[in-house]
Amino acid sequence: MRIKSTLLSVLTAVIVIILIILLMPCDHLWIDATCTAAKTCSKCQEIEGEPLGHNWAEAACETPKTCSLCRETEGVPLGHSWDEATCETPKTCSLCRETEGVPFGHGWSDATCETAKTCMLCQKTDGDPLGHNWKEANCESPRVCEICRKEDGEPLGHNWKKATCQRPKTCSVCKKTDGSVSAHEYERRDFEGGFSHNFCIYCDKLEPNVYCPQCDWAIFITGVGIDGITCPECGCKVL
Repeated sequence: MRIKSTLLSVLTAVIVIILIILLMPCDHLWIDATCTAAKTCSKCQEIEGEPLGHNWAEAACETPKTCSLCRETEGVPLGHSWDEATCETPKTCSLCRETEGVPFGHGWSDATCETAKTCMLCQKTDGDPLGHNWKEANCESPRVCEICRKEDGEPLGHNWKKATCQRPKTCSVCKKTDGSVSAHEYERRDFEGGFSHNFCIYCDKLEPNVYCPQCDWAIFITGVGIDGITCPECGCKVL
């Protein structure tokens, strides 16, 4: 009977202590809120406020969408968007500007008279054109560049002097000839005593008055009644 009374007293005391503990206010020991959990008491699990929520940094070429607070990730990296290498820049990501490899380097073609040194890949130029080295026009050719052979303008054209008995038709500029010599051109000259004869205006030769009927031989004869003349070229009797 005494033992039962003692047990009952102990049980009553325990119940009273538990009730006191449960009814006493909690001296909270708070755990800060996180992206997914509100501020929470580690003793009584009471919560306060709301979770912070993620603060997402957008996905990049090499990293997925990532919370800047808790480092949780979502999805996959974007992957690089490469622009191909050029003469002066390596292969480059248009999103993050990361590079890979080296530039191609220019493939230069030499400067010409009219174009500067030029890259055959990107058409960039360097320096100035060489400029033409002109050889002046002549009678038959226009002005010509001695480097690239480009022609400019028109030939000057010949300045012909007509043929004479001493020379064929001849250009006074370049001395080129055309054709053959011409026949004599005679003009009459008067002399004292009433005499006059025809002389070539170019070579001053006296105009013949006796001609060989067989060849081109001719002679001027001043005497009258002369006969028995034989051509020294072909042996033909002239008079």
